Amino acid sequence: MPSDARAILQGSLSTTSKVLTNKRGHVQTLVASHPGNANAAKAGVYSRRILEPRVAELEGTIESLPATEVRRDIARRDLAGLVALTEALDATLADGIVGARGQVKDLVRMRLRASTVLRAAVLEYDASVAAVDELARLAEPPETGEEPTLAVQGDLLAELAESLFVASIAELEPLTFDAETFLEVVAKTTDPSVRDADRNRADRFLLNCRDARAEDCSCRAFRRARDADEFQEWVDDYRLTDKPAVNPDRYLAAVVRAFADGKQLEPAWTFERRMAALRWLVDYEVRRARGEEVHEGGKKEEEEDRRIQRLSEDPVLQRFWGTLLSTDTKTVKDRLDAFAKLDRAGALRRCVCPGIEHPLKEVVEDSYFAFLIRLSARTNTLGANFRANVPESFAALREMLDQKILADRGVETREDAGSDVANAKSAVT
Repeated sequence: MPSDARAILQGSLSTTSKVLTNKRGHVQTLVASHPGNANAAKAGVYSRRILEPRVAELEGTIESLPATEVRRDIARRDLAGLVALTEALDATLADGIVGARGQVKDLVRMRLRASTVLRAAVLEYDASVAAVDELARLAEPPETGEEPTLAVQGDLLAELAESLFVASIAELEPLTFDAETFLEVVAKTTDPSVRDADRNRADRFLLNCRDARAEDCSCRAFRRARDADEFQEWVDDYRLTDKPAVNPDRYLAAVVRAFADGKQLEPAWTFERRMAALRWLVDYEVRRARGEEVHEGGKKEEEEDRRIQRLSEDPVLQRFWGTLLSTDTKTVKDRLDAFAKLDRAGALRRCVCPGIEHPLKEVVEDSYFAFLIRLSARTNTLGANFRANVPESFAALREMLDQKILADRGVETREDAGSDVANAKSAVT
C-alpha cells in the first residue's frame, strides 16, 4: 500500500476513535457491537430465542413427571399468582374505587375479572389435587399384602384383555372400544418394557378424554356384553368388589316407588332430571317389550354408533385400528401414535351425555340420580356395576317397569296390600 494511502487510513481510524470515545471515558470500555441484539433484553417475553433454553429445560422436567402432577403444579402456581394479584389490587383499591375526577378506577374492572378467574383456578386446582391423590391411592399395595388385582402381571396385552373383558384385544372393535380403560391400563401397566414417556403420554390422553365428557356420563363404558350370560358374569364380578362408602340404594328405591305411585315430589325442580330419566326408561322398556328396535343409550348414542361404524369402514382408519389393537409385538409408542391419529380423525367415540353449566348442589344431585336411573338400562360394565351395588333400587325399577309393560298390554294390575309405596314420599322428603 502506498505510504500516503496508509497515512490517510490511519488518520481516518484515529478520527473515528476520537469521535466514539467519551471525553471522560476510555477506548478500552467501548463495545464494538451488540451480538444477538440482546443488549436491552430483560425478561425476553417477546423473544423466542431468549425463551428457548428455558423451554427446553422445562420440557425435560415435564416429560419426567406424570401428567397429573404437572397439571397440579401448574394449577397451584396459577392459583398462587392470582391470589397475590388480587391482594395487590385490593391494597391499591383500599383508598376507594372512585378516582379524583369521580370516575370508577380501571383497577376495579381488573379486580372483578381476577375474581372470576380465581374461582375457576380454585376448581382446577382442587380437581388436579384429587387426580394426583387418586393415582397415589391406586398405586398403593393392598393392606392385606395381596397381589394386585390383575391376574396377569408384566404383560401389557394380557392386562388390556383382562381389563376390557376379552380373551384377546383382537376381539375389540371400534364400536366397543373403551378408550379410557385402554389408556388407564397403559399408564399403570406393570409391563417393564413400557417406557415412562409412554405412560406419561397415555396419562395426557386420558385427561383429555375425561375432560371431554360430562361428569355424570353413562356412555363412557363402551364395552357392552355380547349376551345375557356374559353380562351376568360381570354383575357377579362386581358383587365381589368393595361396596361404595355412600350407597344411595334405599333412597333411589324410594324415589322409584314414589314415581310408580304417581307421587309429586317437591320441590319439583330438584327432581326434574331424575323424573325425566324415569319417563325415558319406561318408554324404552315398553317399546322394547313390544319388539321395537330401540337403543339402550337413546337417540343421540344411536347416531354416534352409526357414525363410528361408518368411519370404521374407512381403509385408512382400519390400518390405524389394526396397529392399535394388534396382538403382534407393536411398541406402545406405535399404538399411542395410532390412537392419536384416530382421535384426530374423529374415529373415537364421543360423550353424548348432557352436561351441567354453573350447577347448583341440588342440580348436581338430581343429575347424579338421573345418571343412576339411566344405568339400569345399560348392558355395559357400568350397568353391571349398578345392578351389583344397588339391588333394592334395581328391584324397584323392575317392579315398576313390569307393571307399565303389563298395563301397555291391557293387563290390569292390583296394588298389593303390603306395598310400601305409601311410605315412599316420607322416605324421599
